[in-house]
Amino acid sequence: MFAIRSAKVASMAVAAAAAAVLTGCSAEVHVGTVQPTRAADGDAALPRLSAEKLNKKTAETLAKNANQPEPTVTCPGDLLGKVGTTMRCQLVATDGSSLGLTLTVTSVQGTDINYNIKVDDLPGGTASATP
Repeated sequence: MFAIRSAKVASMAVAAAAAAVLTGCSAEVHVGTVQPTRAADGDAALPRLSAEKLNKKTAETLAKNANQPEPTVTCPGDLLGKVGTTMRCQLVATDGSSLGLTLTVTSVQGTDINYNIKVDDLPGGTASATP
């Protein structure tokens, strides 16, 4: 019983530490050579980062910056390469805890998209997109 209790306490401590490290974290991400697509309003083609690549790149960046295992990141769709575009995503850490993320496109040069990642200060959050 003692060993199980100690392991459970240690697991909870690790989970709390991981959440504390990621909470309020922000990072800048640069993604180059993405596919241009035509905007819904018919404007010139804008670069777009697929949801799959967006999830992967965001998870890699957060893991590297926080020196933590790579979390699972889920965003609701592709990120449009238009400065100011925001997207809400969900992060699930390896311990199962979740945090919301806000991604904001900070600059676009050709097919290169740069975006900022801001991890919520409080657990929870849902995924959504705002062009």
